[in-house]
Amino acid sequence: MQLLTHQSAKLAKTQTDSVQSVILYLDPLYSVDMCKGASATCRKTCLIHSGRMRMDNAKQVRKARTEYLHQNPELFDIQLKGELLQAYAKAKRQGKILDVRLNGTSDLDWSRIYDAFPYIQFHEYTKRVDLALKLKQLKNVTVTFSRHENHTDSDIMTTLNMGVNVAVVFAGDVPKTFKGIPVIDGDAHDRRFEDEKGHIVGLKVKGTNDIKSIAIKRGFAI
Repeated sequence: MQLLTHQSAKLAKTQTDSVQSVILYLDPLYSVDMCKGASATCRKTCLIHSGRMRMDNAKQVRKARTEYLHQNPELFDIQLKGELLQAYAKAKRQGKILDVRLNGTSDLDWSRIYDAFPYIQFHEYTKRVDLALKLKQLKNVTVTFSRHENHTDSDIMTTLNMGVNVAVVFAGDVPKTFKGIPVIDGDAHDRRFEDEKGHIVGLKVKGTNDIKSIAIKRGFAI
């Protein structure tokens, strides 16, 4: 079983002639600890409920990977490190930067992996203020704080003032500014390490019409 995904619609928008991207998709509903900072609406409107991620084979693979992580964490880490080395070697041969996102559908602290690969560029989204501020200290990790309906304006401003950009989901088109703060179109690509600091990363609400409706009614999408 392969851990890292090398091809997907999201990755296709992110990869360029100079950037090679890979991502790890796990099962966020496996346990509460998989996404400690998630709200009830996060779990209801998660990306796993949209597009190809809803398909049974995708669900089974995410679950199998997550069970592997929990039941054999040392073997999981060994395999993950091996796949990262292979991906890095391939990117280097092609003259590209390797961009890695380990929390594709989870919100875990992968510091042990970040520390093992100081020469690899990682980027993550997290709904945990504590994790965002911790990862901000790492030179090879770009972290974006992800707002949900339970976060306050104070949470957003505090995080921005700490030098961490904040992702906000919008019900309509992504605006140019939000509360006077410039907004980056986060759907254009996922190369968050290219973003200027002090910005909102705007994302359009995704999923089925029912999921979008829930996200809007509960305040997850603005």
